[in-house]
Amino acid sequence: MEMTILNRPVEGPSAWRHTDVSGRADWLWHLDRTELEELAGLLRTEKPVATDFRGLENLVRRCVHELQDGRGFVVLRGFPIDRYAEPAIERLYLALGRLMGTPVSQNSYGDIIGHVRDEGKRYRTTGDIRGARGYLSNEALLFHSDLSDVVGLLALSKALEGGLSTITSSMTIYNEALARHPEYLPVYYKGFPYLNNEAGGDQSELRVPVYTYHQGMLSFAIRRNMIETARLNGMHFSELELAALQFLDETAARPDLRLDMELEPGDIQLLNNYVIVHSRTKYTDNPARPRHLLRLWLQLPTGRAFLSRYPTIYDGIPKTLSR
Repeated sequence: MEMTILNRPVEGPSAWRHTDVSGRADWLWHLDRTELEELAGLLRTEKPVATDFRGLENLVRRCVHELQDGRGFVVLRGFPIDRYAEPAIERLYLALGRLMGTPVSQNSYGDIIGHVRDEGKRYRTTGDIRGARGYLSNEALLFHSDLSDVVGLLALSKALEGGLSTITSSMTIYNEALARHPEYLPVYYKGFPYLNNEAGGDQSELRVPVYTYHQGMLSFAIRRNMIETARLNGMHFSELELAALQFLDETAARPDLRLDMELEPGDIQLLNNYVIVHSRTKYTDNPARPRHLLRLWLQLPTGRAFLSRYPTIYDGIPKTLSR
């Protein structure tokens, strides 16, 4: 497959830096009375249609615009988690997601909603992370993206200490690589070796580009834990690949680029995986009410198609990704 490299900086709102978004409130949207009333109505509707919920239709339209054409992230505040039991919260969250796009499986078991909480899983300290999922631990996560157009996180409860959500523009990271280390760009376009951590995996070659310039847009995708699994389990990485990977990790974590946020109960964070890379700091739970978030992966009707050109990770995903 021919490699097309974007040799100019990415411009526009998606290439933001810390100073562009910190101290601002225009990415934090409070749900209003109409939207809350319509949310309650979603529970009574088996197959919600956006045009039947005018307030939510407008909210979803604004979200999609900001995710696809703006900075690539938004936080909705005030989701009514205190009004409902957890099963109803899940149904309501899923119904809201369906107004925006199509929910897709998050693992080989077909789970549509993922529970992000500490279930005692450990992988960063063992040297073998096969079969472990970072979101089921309390450990700090490597900067990564998820296998969907959009990832949503609904906070039900927060940690006693730590657990900050950290996001960085992957478009700004690209600009930094272009300016400082253009020799890394072919590495990113080729991708890194993966090892499937769902079922133990094997040593077969599986690469998905980190950056792809496709249909006039630069897109980003990285399964960071799978790359680390491959490295720790003996797959070969050249010195250039290791240097490029280190640069990506270090640049994503730079204080002048990243935005740290503490998600409050009732917050929904929405990220465009193709322009945002995200991570989480290590945390300590409140024994009385441990940190718990609900994760949703969504494909948008007008989302990007480039991942459908490459092998994917979970059995159920490729059919959903094909457009």
